[in-house]
Amino acid sequence: MKRPYITVKNFMTWEYLVTGIMFLVLGILDNLMHIKIASLIASLLLFTTTIMALVCKTEKFDEMARANLEEAYHAGYAAFMAVVVVLVVVEFAGGINVTMFTVMNFCFGAGNTTIGVMFRWLEKDGDDEC
Repeated sequence: MKRPYITVKNFMTWEYLVTGIMFLVLGILDNLMHIKIASLIASLLLFTTTIMALVCKTEKFDEMARANLEEAYHAGYAAFMAVVVVLVVVEFAGGINVTMFTVMNFCFGAGNTTIGVMFRWLEKDGDDEC
């Protein structure tokens, strides 16, 4: 069986942007709205997108893609830490109980989504120059 071939930009979209959005949806559905069946579906979609991104054959990262990925990782880390700070402030100042599962979902969601969006944005700028 031949593995499907995807570009670096599509790989980063599936690996980070889609999984980040699914983590955010999972955090909202399970922890804020307490909808268990929808969170199960979101978890299955998260698992499916991760497996799909890992199974596909991806083109090699060039120097520009590596530089863009590094810059996207920095932005993702900043988003991750911003969510941690916001959730800590909400728990202490707002008196709202925040579970560790909520923190994990929103941190991974914000970090991965930011990485995916930043990488797509940086790659778009590189595509315009060619």
